[in-house]
Amino acid sequence: MTWNKEPFMYVQPSESSKNRYAPDSIKIGWWLLESGLPWHEMKHGCVKLMRLAYLLVLSCVAIHNVAADSLVPNSGFEDGLTGWQIFIPDESKDKNCHFDVVSTEPYSGLNCARLQSDDFARFGIGSAFIPVQAGEHYHVSVWIKADPTAQARPKTPGFVIRLYLRQGTADAAGGHLFISYGNAVSRNTPVVPESTTLPTTWTQIEAVIEIPPGVDSVGPALFSWWTQGAIYADDFSLDKVDASTAVTPLWQSPTTPPAVPTTK
Repeated sequence: MTWNKEPFMYVQPSESSKNRYAPDSIKIGWWLLESGLPWHEMKHGCVKLMRLAYLLVLSCVAIHNVAADSLVPNSGFEDGLTGWQIFIPDESKDKNCHFDVVSTEPYSGLNCARLQSDDFARFGIGSAFIPVQAGEHYHVSVWIKADPTAQARPKTPGFVIRLYLRQGTADAAGGHLFISYGNAVSRNTPVVPESTTLPTTWTQIEAVIEIPPGVDSVGPALFSWWTQGAIYADDFSLDKVDASTAVTPLWQSPTTPPAVPTTK
């Protein structure tokens, strides 16, 4: 694109036409022309506006792609609480467990989820069930971070992804799937990580899972598992991948090696 050294012909519009019919971008152009700025400064201002518009378009495309790729509705919480519900077991109902959507430094886009409790509590948020077939492979991922004052009770999972496995309208046999902090995949019971220190910068929890036999739908959920304070989550995704994609192995409890007999 080339710029002429001489300004183009400019016809003064009426104030009523400027205010009633012009979009904001044209109003900005009129303002530049009427400002009395030298031509090279007006050109510089227009280039900066064009760059800003380009960056805004890229941001919108990125937000759209995250939402479009994931099978989880409203996975980036850009539509607020839409599609999400909180679940609080009886033992945590007096802990003031709370779920909302905030715009405090999201991982991407404009919003992220916040799960918060006044005391150590176990509670979560869940989304709609997604139809699946046994043997299919899915990449599961979420980004989380905690307030500096947030804590996890010692010897507890802290924060996990829970995939509620269902056959028809009943729980599937064998229990649900869990992905714990540190990307450990387990069935029926979440893994307790070696360190229960919660990350205070955006950290990814992810794994590739295989749908077990006897499962025809999955309910994606995020769980604060005996945490206190605020934990943020963003870009929770469940994406079908090719069957050749390697599956994250199920976590195996470490075994204590047998003692070696000693001889005198």
